Order: sequence, then C-alpha cells, then structure tokens
Amino acid sequence: MGIKINGCSVSPRELDILHILWAAGTPLLASEIMESNDELRLATVHTTLTRMLKKNLIAVADFVRSGNVFGRRYTPLVSRQEFEAQNPVG
Repeated sequence: MGIKINGCSVSPRELDILHILWAAGTPLLASEIMESNDELRLATVHTTLTRMLKKNLIAVADFVRSGNVFGRRYTPLVSRQEFEAQNPVG
C-alpha cells in the first residue's frame, strides 16, 4: 500500500527529507538538507522539495541570505507524531 501522509503518497526520498527536517527541529535550507545525507545531491533535494511543497508536506518558513542570494528555509507541515499515527508499525 505504501506510506501516506494526509492522503498523499510519500516517496522514500520525501520521507528521508522529512526525517532530516524533524531531526533538525528548525527550518533548513536545501543545502543544509543535502549536507545531512551523503546520498543526496542538491538537484535531487530541490526537485523533491518542489514535489513536497505541492503535496503540502512542507512549507517555506522564511528567506535567508545564503552567499550572494536569498535561500528558502523549509519546515515540515506534518509532525513525526502525526506521521506515526497515520502509518502505524505492525
């Protein structure tokens, strides 16, 4: 059946990013998400974040200066507890 949150199917990569955001406990830039997992590449993170925004799994928390540009920081819209309640183990 797969993993669902609020009726939306969640891919393994989306779940990886949610776990990173939950563990951080604070909004993160795409580059910070990428640095949290050696298997992630920035292009993959950006593509996945775009899909997650459309599914209302995450939101843009704010904009911060990152070098010469402004970057978006992302925060989850579903808590780990809500996820676990919707996807019981066993």
